[in-house]
Amino acid sequence: LNALVEFYNATEGVEKTNASYLIQKGANGKTTLDALLDGRKQVYLLIAAMANFLTHEMQSPDGGIYHTYDLTNKAPVKGPRLLKDQVSVIEALVRAGNTVKAETYKNSALDIYYFMNNHLWSESQQFYVTTEGGTSIGQLPDIVEALYSVDAMSDLMSNNSQLQWNKIASPWLTALKQF
Repeated sequence: LNALVEFYNATEGVEKTNASYLIQKGANGKTTLDALLDGRKQVYLLIAAMANFLTHEMQSPDGGIYHTYDLTNKAPVKGPRLLKDQVSVIEALVRAGNTVKAETYKNSALDIYYFMNNHLWSESQQFYVTTEGGTSIGQLPDIVEALYSVDAMSDLMSNNSQLQWNKIASPWLTALKQF
């Protein structure tokens, strides 16, 4: 999903090009630019479809994202949820919401954050565990990814949630700056 958003955003404004190889008509009377613009429309729809799949099929009522989907049964596989899935989907939904102008995806990203606080938070380690029901907060890359993804959407949070996030993130960010 992030790759699609990246492509879509990178090709924003391509219709204004003067590149001869893009605007030269082919044997069918269409230009490469016409095909690219048609493709952008399809990518836009695919972004919305993938975000809908994540929020309607992979997101549980408690806000968490399931790790796998069973194509045979057409249902998510219930089991421990993983921190890396939560933070990856938060980033993807925020970016998709910004791209297709859909606040609902951003709200779903907030629900994932609330799930993380309720189901992945380790009071003793003052950070999120890597697996629901687990005890490990993981390696530095896991921590940095979680900090980055959640921090990128902190402006969507209520004032109380922002204060809570700042309390969670500040010691980690301070330590990383000294690292």
